[in-house]
Amino acid sequence: MEASINNIKKKPALFILGLPRSGTTLLEQMLDAHSQVAVCPEMSSGMTLWRLNATKEISDKWKHLLIINYYYHRTNLFEDSINRCLARQAIREFKFPISTNTWYDALIADYLKEKNGTRFGEKTPENTFFVPTLEEAIPESQFIMILRNPFDIVVSLTEAILSLNNSPLPNRRLYHFAVTVKRGLKNMQSHHLPKKIDLLRITYEDLTRNPEPILQQICTFLNINFEPGMLAFQNRKKYARDKEVMRQILGRLDEPLTDQRINRSYSILSPAQYAYLQAYWAPELKLLPYDFPIANTTLSLQMKMHLYVAKLAFYFKTYLWTEYKNKLRFQCHYYAILLLRHTFLKNRIFKNLIINGKDWENIIDHGYNDKS
Repeated sequence: MEASINNIKKKPALFILGLPRSGTTLLEQMLDAHSQVAVCPEMSSGMTLWRLNATKEISDKWKHLLIINYYYHRTNLFEDSINRCLARQAIREFKFPISTNTWYDALIADYLKEKNGTRFGEKTPENTFFVPTLEEAIPESQFIMILRNPFDIVVSLTEAILSLNNSPLPNRRLYHFAVTVKRGLKNMQSHHLPKKIDLLRITYEDLTRNPEPILQQICTFLNINFEPGMLAFQNRKKYARDKEVMRQILGRLDEPLTDQRINRSYSILSPAQYAYLQAYWAPELKLLPYDFPIANTTLSLQMKMHLYVAKLAFYFKTYLWTEYKNKLRFQCHYYAILLLRHTFLKNRIFKNLIINGKDWENIIDHGYNDKS
């Protein structure tokens, strides 16, 4: 296996970017249906590398194992060969420190060998917030960014966790998801991206209404030929855990393409909710390729006050507090392993981690591990 993956010619990695519920998984499945493309389930690679300060290099085997564990924790929701590849990567002999790009070369080549592909891809919505990290970690990567009407995104995000059944969308959820969407829209603007990024932008609306010409455009961007089989993307996702929950979230992937979900937010959001979002997202909406109806509703005093506070909080980037708190948590875990791995606390710091080579070999042989 090692000799054969070393002979695979390296081509640019592909990352699918976009907000959650914007069509990223649909695009992932369409691309993965291409005979040359292998798109793995969500690994949140950009976020993990940033949190562990591993953008340029992976300093030692413990950081290496932490990265693998965090990736595997995400991917083992699915029955996918990336799980075996991560297990082999865990026990692969590396000389540390190693550049992150070189480390990824082995993982990518292994996955392409498993799936008999020539182009590696990853789809993780969170990567939208860590594009500079990915660009630095894996240079010359290509990115496909999928946009969607942000009002539809908020409704879809809410429906993914709540069964509305024609009941009003709760303001509490609206306010919460509005921040995520605003942050994503801001990050996807050109002046927030690396200057020389190799990027293609498409929209969910175009992809669902006219899938074949959009997929042909994508294939040209990737320097591969369009294949009609890309339109037969249904029933490709196989779930290993939490199957009912995953089907509830991603079940529409197995249905025929339809444009019935386009602009449906206009009939679901109340006039006041629509006006709130339009005011909150005003700077970002101007740069999107959509014509939005003008809100003509006056907000209540309570919503005006919430809007003012929300804008102020976003201006001061309070949403980053959670990011840096999680980064600190990852860093503390890493340094706790370095300092305490030989003490009586080792069982505590290794809890829920796969460290033993035999456990990784079990994943290679059977595709799962009891600790996962």
